[in-house]
Amino acid sequence: LHAYPSAALMLMQMGVKLDFKLTSLLCGSEKLSTEAQRQLEGHFEAPVMHWYGHSERAVLAAQRPGGLALHFWPAYGFVEFGEADAEGNREIIATSFHNHVMPLIRYRTGDLWSANGQVIGRDYEFLISRTGRRISLTAMNMHDDIFDGLLAVQFHQHQPGVVECHLQPTPVWSCDREAAIRAGLLRKLGDDFELTLRLVDEIEKTTAGKHRWLVTTLKP
Repeated sequence: LHAYPSAALMLMQMGVKLDFKLTSLLCGSEKLSTEAQRQLEGHFEAPVMHWYGHSERAVLAAQRPGGLALHFWPAYGFVEFGEADAEGNREIIATSFHNHVMPLIRYRTGDLWSANGQVIGRDYEFLISRTGRRISLTAMNMHDDIFDGLLAVQFHQHQPGVVECHLQPTPVWSCDREAAIRAGLLRKLGDDFELTLRLVDEIEKTTAGKHRWLVTTLKP
């Protein structure tokens, strides 16, 4: 079963049982605590393999069979760590090896590395449907050309089932792209969402220079 950790945990919390035996669960793209990993293994009666990476492709880490600690792949990128905070956690800083056009050098990921070999990342972010379904923001990361011509995308939600998607275009943006973007997002969201697209001049960034995927006043 290849799943985002948040999706696998939702299946577990709903009490979903499969009618076939799993070989393993492959969980990536989101954080997964040791406790949550053990809970998934107990519920699905199969080992969980977890890895860490991000869309900037500067760093990649994975668990070894039988272990919970993450180990960085040395051929993927060069990893350094920032100063330790009060809990001993240190920011992951990475330099990419395989991006020959615009490599990221000493990129501050904003993720923290704990003393026990785990990544302390962001909390799970969800869009809430009109019927109460939760859609992980990680699942909205399209792996096709749907967002071509855009500098940034951000979702806003303040009412269940109602989502406004802000689009920051590049100079080569064409409004003909809106129909394809709407169709692609609605395929991910489902028919219990009302979606509005809005072109904006700029999407506000965090103090670390990143933009948030989601701005919401709803509690998941």
